[in-house]
Amino acid sequence: MNKTNSLSGSITIFVVMLIIMISYADTSAQYLETFSPPNKGRQINFIDDFTGMNWSISPWATAGGERDAADFFNTTAAGRLECIDLDEQIFWQSPVLNIAGAGAVTLSTDLTWVGFDTDVMANTLLTDWIKVMYKVNGGTYQLAPNVHGGNPLATVSYPFQNPGTSFDGAATSTVPGITGNTLQIRVIVFTNANAELVTIDNVRVPQVGVFVQSPSAAPASISGRVTTADGRGTGGATVTVSGGGLGQPQIARTSSFGYYSIEGLSAGETYVVSVGSKRFSFAVPSRVVSLTDSVSDIDFVADPL
Repeated sequence: MNKTNSLSGSITIFVVMLIIMISYADTSAQYLETFSPPNKGRQINFIDDFTGMNWSISPWATAGGERDAADFFNTTAAGRLECIDLDEQIFWQSPVLNIAGAGAVTLSTDLTWVGFDTDVMANTLLTDWIKVMYKVNGGTYQLAPNVHGGNPLATVSYPFQNPGTSFDGAATSTVPGITGNTLQIRVIVFTNANAELVTIDNVRVPQVGVFVQSPSAAPASISGRVTTADGRGTGGATVTVSGGGLGQPQIARTSSFGYYSIEGLSAGETYVVSVGSKRFSFAVPSRVVSLTDSVSDIDFVADPL
């Protein structure tokens, strides 16, 4: 065998493999959230599951009926994040992205909406809207410009016109030229009816050199309220948090108005929260909570006496 040809062939193979490895590394050093695993987030029947996710959804109140058993803000089998009937502002939040080595980056987000009402006459965002927000270097969140509807107070919002008319649509929000060391993204949604459906998909920062910054095991807490079937606070109920990295369960008793709080937990862990009472029984006596940050809406409602 000709040694020169053999050496040349070996070098060629090495170069090809090196190019493949570099290409793979460049592709992986980007951010793309496709919401592929289904049933992650805040599901129907008050089920929360963030296991394996590096993103979060803000707490969602139940005491005033904002979140009921039919409402959801979760991923679906179609590979989208969907929500209906929020009755308050709820947001999806990305992990912190390191963009220091990427130069100027672009944030893009695919959105769809169904059944959006136009705003009130004062155009103060009292009806349906979507805001794509981002913050750089831990600063103040900034709004991505309006892409549909024409109301500049939100990324998607329709100013006052033709009351009673509803709108469906789809758009991609794009913000170019973002520079800094870190970037975090929020998509905030407000709707107030089951017919008003919003989807979020393909949240992306496609530049090479972008990567998810490793989170620290930040301290977190779980709090909420225990109430009777008619909404009165239940004092003296026992709330127990177990699992995660706890050596032993943490226990709290509710105040006379039904409130409780358990501190000293860790973000990134999954806990089981259970309630017990000598006076009341509970149809749903425990909930599984995957903590990405402190939560304040882990509520329990007692069965009618």
